[in-house]
Order: sequence, then structure tokens, then C-alpha cells
Amino acid sequence: FESLQKRTKIQLEHPMLTQLHHKLVECGDFDEVEVLLDNAFHDGYMEEYTSKQYTAKWEQIQVPDGSSRPGTRGGHPMCIDEAVGKVYLFGGWDGKNDLADFWEYSSETNVWQCISSDTEMNNGPCRRSCHKMVLDSQHKLIYVLGRYLEQRARENMKLKSDFYCYDIGCDQWSLISSDTGSEGGPDLIYDHQMVLDTDSQCIYIFGGKILSNQTRPEADYSGLYRYHIPSNEWKVLKPDNDPLLRSRIGHSMLYHPPKKQLFVFAGQRELFLDDFLVYNIETDTVEQVMCVDETKVPESGFTMRATIDTEHEEIHMMSGLSKDHRNENKDFSDARTKIYVYSLRRNKWNEALRHRGNSRQKVTKNSSGSSTSEPCPRYAHMLVYDSTTKLHYMFGGNPGGGTAVEQRNTERDRRLDDFWCLKIERPAYRDMRRMLQYMVRKFKFLDMSLSDPVGALLYLQQHVEQVVDHRNAVEEASFQELVVGVFNDSTRNDTYAIRTELFDVLMQYFPDSMAQPKDNLEDYVPPV
Repeated sequence: FESLQKRTKIQLEHPMLTQLHHKLVECGDFDEVEVLLDNAFHDGYMEEYTSKQYTAKWEQIQVPDGSSRPGTRGGHPMCIDEAVGKVYLFGGWDGKNDLADFWEYSSETNVWQCISSDTEMNNGPCRRSCHKMVLDSQHKLIYVLGRYLEQRARENMKLKSDFYCYDIGCDQWSLISSDTGSEGGPDLIYDHQMVLDTDSQCIYIFGGKILSNQTRPEADYSGLYRYHIPSNEWKVLKPDNDPLLRSRIGHSMLYHPPKKQLFVFAGQRELFLDDFLVYNIETDTVEQVMCVDETKVPESGFTMRATIDTEHEEIHMMSGLSKDHRNENKDFSDARTKIYVYSLRRNKWNEALRHRGNSRQKVTKNSSGSSTSEPCPRYAHMLVYDSTTKLHYMFGGNPGGGTAVEQRNTERDRRLDDFWCLKIERPAYRDMRRMLQYMVRKFKFLDMSLSDPVGALLYLQQHVEQVVDHRNAVEEASFQELVVGVFNDSTRNDTYAIRTELFDVLMQYFPDSMAQPKDNLEDYVPPV
């Protein structure tokens, strides 16, 4: 391999791996191997491996007995003030009626407080669902826009898009506009998305269906709007008919402050959509994201909830209503719980959790019944993220499932009132470092035991045991086997074989693109 690389001057392996092989297999310098692995981790060479080790852990939040809490609902918005750890929830649909209650949850006290049982009585918005709200953490203001109305309710009324602001400090609502459509903003819409840029004091609204008094064969959709808070001015950034940014409902939209970008994906426009788009605010351009591995892209869906962590450059997505392509019944859609993580650095999706059942097989109990270790699949729920504590909060939704007929006859009015906390984790640096140290020192011990069994035992006691996780049953058993087998193991009697085995084990932590090609090396030699 080495002579072939010198003769052809073709780089067949990353120089770092060549150095690792030299220090380990040829020199047996295990201490230097630990240094090289440390550097490899810090330089990001193991990021592809760690990104595949995500775990998603759910925990149902049970509030103190006797305390108040929001009731069952779906189609409700939530927002979070990360600075004080408070989640806000307003309105929604309980299966029969729109709601106008306004709640605040404190993660510090684990208590829900009902700010208002009917915001309209406090000069705020009326009952509604399928609306959106965003929080300005700098000025402690919450903005609310949009709502859905049944056809019979809007036939004889003048449809207007009201726009409200709630001042958290003053506990006061104010009407910004009685009709944003007449002021250059969106008409009355529902199932849109809304994000806020605190620095520029701009709110971005994209998509949603426009309500009309009459039933139309084709729905009208709303484009991309920007609202500048200080000047109270609206601007249309992209109309509905923009070919690169198709408007939709039930989609996800996230804002990345450092990049000044909006991320849009999934949703529905007649059919479920699975595109992934980026809108660059400063250049007013749209790009389609083509992921490295398209086979791991989340399936098309509706009300898929997403959050963003700009510190780790990650997008987290929770699935909602998705199409079951294996079923021939075209009306069949089901809610399925899957948690995906998208790495902005690597342009790659990974699945962190999959719920094997569907919503009809497992329904989560509320606080008055028994709880489960994982929420049942759902849609029309809401998910918010606290980037300081790295915790997600999810409330309610529609358990869905079944055919359209089953929905009408049996599950149409069913909604959830469970409250959950989600932690998405991947191996921390200290855990990875300790694990790699144990692996290297274990093989150094095996290498030493061939020539110096007594010295090997001393090394085992002084250097190997200190990096063993004795709480891990598998690792503890492996360590005990080393102690017992030092004088009895005759299977490993070749230093080269021991070092090569370790090298092969370490290769699984590096991308295939860094390693030697697995094909015939003669294929890499240019013809003479």
C-alpha cells in the first residue's frame, strides 16, 4: 500500500490515519495513539460517528396534585422564554370548540398558571385554533396572528386578519391591527408559520391557507411576508406563485440568526411535501437543500414540528401526520413518532428515535391515569425548545390514525392533554474520550502481557482500571476477563495481530472517505 501510494502519488488514505497506523501497528506507541485520537475528536473527524449515536429520551411531566393545567387540545401554539424557563400556550381546539385560555408554565416550579381563561375578556384575541405566536425575548412581548373558522361561521361575516401583542411584564393585550390584509400584510390565514428576528425586530410569516366566505375548488395560499415591528410596516417578500418557494400548510419554518436564513420543509399543498428549502434574507434568494444521503431524509408529512440549535448547528424534527405508502387506501394517513436530527455542518439527517406502533395502538394517559415512557404518535401538537437546557417541551395534539371514515366516526373529537419533556443526546466528549482510552489501554495491556505479564498486571491496575466504567455491566465483564485471562489466553500470541486488531476497531470511528479504498487497489493505478 505504502509503495503504491509513493509510486502513483495518489492519496489513498487520510494522512492522519497513516500516522495512526504507523504509531500503533509499526511502533506500538499506545500513548501517542491516545494523543492522536484526542486530536482527531477535536478536529471533527469523529463527528460522523457521534452523529449516528443520538438518543432521544422522553419524560412525562407530572404537575403537583391539585394544581391547574391546560385541558385537551390540538392546533394550539406555544412559545418559550429561555431566559426564565417559561412556556406559553394559548387557545387551540378541544375537539368540539375553539379555546381562548392563556397559560404559562414555569420549568423552575413545575407549575402551570392560567393567565386568562378568556383572553377576549382582557382585550385580547377571541377563541381560536390553527393560529401562531412568537415571543420577543428582548422586550418580553408575544405576537399572535391567524385563526381557522368553520365554513358555516364565515359565510356571512367580513373576514379580517387581526394581529395582537401581549406584554408579559404589564400583563396587557393590545391590538396592533384589526386587519393586516388591508395594510399590506397577509389576509386571514391558518396553519401558517411565524418566526421572529429579535435583532432586526422583524417577524416572518410564511404559508397558510387564506380563508374565504365561499367554498372554492382550489384553495388560496399565502406567501412570505415580513413585518417590521418599529415601523409597523408589512412587505411581501415572496408571493404565493413563486416557483422556488411554494406556499403550503402544516409545514415547519425555523430562523437561524447568525446565518440570516429561514429553513422551510415538509407540509401539504394538496399532496404531502418533502422538500427542504433555505431562504436567504439578505440576498432574497431561495435554495433547495440536497442532502448527502437522501435515503435518510424524513418522509413527507404534515404538522411535523421542528426546532433549531444554532450552538450545535442542528435541526431537530418530530414527525406528525405522514402518508403510509405501503397501504393502497389513498385516504390513509397516520401519525408516527420519529425524531430526526439534521446536521447543518454535514448536511445530513439521522434518525434518533422511532416509535414502532401507531396512534391507535398506544394512547398516552393524562395526569389522572397511568403514564407511559413515551408519548403516543400524534399530529397538531406543539413542540418548543430551550437551547440553554437542551430540553424540548411538547403538549397535546391529535392522536389521529385510521382512515378518513374512522376519523369522522370514532376519533374526530379526541384530543390529548399530556405534557412531555424530550432530551436529545449524543455521546459527550468526555464519554467518548474515556471509551477510546479504555480501548487503547486494554490492547496495550494485551500487547504487554506477551512479553511482561507481571508488568502488564501492574499496568492493568494503575492505568486501565481508572478508565473503566464499572457501572457498565458489559465493560466491567470485559475488564474482569482481562484479569483472569492474562496468564491463560493463548489465542493472542502475536503483537502485530493485536495492534492490527485495535487499528481495525478504531477505523469504525472514522468516515469511510478517510480510510483506504476497499476496492482493488490496481483500479487506482492510472494506465501507462
